[in-house]
Amino acid sequence: MKKISKMGTNSIIYNEDYICIGGDKLEILERNTQKCISKFSDIKNVLCMQMNQKYIIVKSTIGVYYIIDLTKKTLIKKVAFKGAKKTHQSKKFFLHNNFIIFDIMKLIDNKLYFVLYDLENKNHNKIELIEGGFYCQDYIIDFEKERAVILLTQTNSLNNQYTNCILIIVDIFKMLVVEKRNVVFQHGLFPVGLLDNDTILLKNMSLYSISTTQEFDFNLFNGFVNNENGYFVKLERISSAQIALIFSNNVLLYNIEKMILEKEIKGSNCSSFSIIDNNCYLGTWDGFFDETE
Repeated sequence: MKKISKMGTNSIIYNEDYICIGGDKLEILERNTQKCISKFSDIKNVLCMQMNQKYIIVKSTIGVYYIIDLTKKTLIKKVAFKGAKKTHQSKKFFLHNNFIIFDIMKLIDNKLYFVLYDLENKNHNKIELIEGGFYCQDYIIDFEKERAVILLTQTNSLNNQYTNCILIIVDIFKMLVVEKRNVVFQHGLFPVGLLDNDTILLKNMSLYSISTTQEFDFNLFNGFVNNENGYFVKLERISSAQIALIFSNNVLLYNIEKMILEKEIKGSNCSSFSIIDNNCYLGTWDGFFDETE
């Protein structure tokens, strides 16, 4: 395993020319050489990032957005959404074009909102998702269908007999809620990720279909032991057929169409994973690695 950077890494993104890694700080690497060409030490505590061919948009753990010009390799703007609570950040956002993003925010009125935000002009449009008592577990956006699928989980569900969730579908350009439905799980069946508008990943590492209420257990196909993998960190969608289940000590690359384990990457303090040019990149809090070598 080749160590590319010693920087703690919890987010990996890329375009045609560059790979960008973020965590403790932020670094830009040449995609073909893996060489670091720019560092941003003043951007700290990176939560998530998006990029296109011109810009990188970075979101910190307190909800500050940074805009980096890829041509000049410079930070050109720093933006914070007025009225957003710093301690309630969704773990992802989506880039619509150069400066317009979709995000989910909890505002000072304690309500949760789906927000269309222009970072350059600081204009926004928002719709209320729920008044309180829930947080965003995960969400995905299908730009072709112009839909956002949002999974909300009730606060303090671990102490309740049931885990109450709400699935909300939003028309992202009309900014309208087009569907809202309740999903209830027995205690212990806690949702951790969303694959599509019908499929939820549960904490016991099974896939749950909302429409059929059927549960598909990964263990039936591969029999991995959770305590050997450490604690669950997050789900990454690698392709239409592949997902990466990231644990603190292991990354399991699954083909969800064939329901088989394609690859297992051992590590420690794992926090992110991506496949770029057939190379398996592992982000950990101990550094950024090319697992292929």
